[in-house]
Amino acid sequence: LTRDHTKPTGADDPKAVIGVYASASRQKVRILSDDAKDQTNGPWIQVSRLGNPLINEVVIPLGRKDYWNRQDPADEEEFLKHYTNPELSRLVNTLYPVLPDAATTKRDDLVAVLLTGIPGLNFSGPRKADLLRLNMAIPPSSSPKRLGALDGDLAGFPNGRRLADDIIDIEVRAFACGYGPFLENLLGLCNLSPNNTLGDGVDLNDKAFRATFPYLATAHQGYDHDHP
Repeated sequence: LTRDHTKPTGADDPKAVIGVYASASRQKVRILSDDAKDQTNGPWIQVSRLGNPLINEVVIPLGRKDYWNRQDPADEEEFLKHYTNPELSRLVNTLYPVLPDAATTKRDDLVAVLLTGIPGLNFSGPRKADLLRLNMAIPPSSSPKRLGALDGDLAGFPNGRRLADDIIDIEVRAFACGYGPFLENLLGLCNLSPNNTLGDGVDLNDKAFRATFPYLATAHQGYDHDHP
């Protein structure tokens, strides 16, 4: 998957890190007809994108979401203030007044985690872009930890995104300056206590993963019973 199709020499090889995002587009014009034979015409326009989880949901303000969804990840510099002065951190401070206040300005740590990659883990360069980054030279973990890199499992989010990574807990702790002792010691990231224990209370799936691809359990039926 590297640019020159050669295997990375190690985790610090600049070619080892890839960045991924997905987007959805629709045609610019939709014409509705009485007989329900609607037509779509015109160029394809991007209407949504996703790199890192929860950026559109909790980082980008409501009034800018549609505009943000139409931009290219490489142009994320335009939205930088929403990362360095995060609304979510202010919200955490308001909702949990008994906790130490997380910094709400100059959050360069979030820029590293979400826009450039973390040096020594998945740094892809100085250009800021909302990409899901993966260091392909870091081997998968045989015993994944749900908090990923926050708990010393460098094969987990924000280095890639595994099915078992507890994205909500990881990102809430990051925005609350509760990265945990491992990343505090390794990278000097902020680690307020007990902010490093925040979470949504959902630490396990209701059904175990399958041992083969696509690994996810069969979806619930949706009405009144589960599949056997």
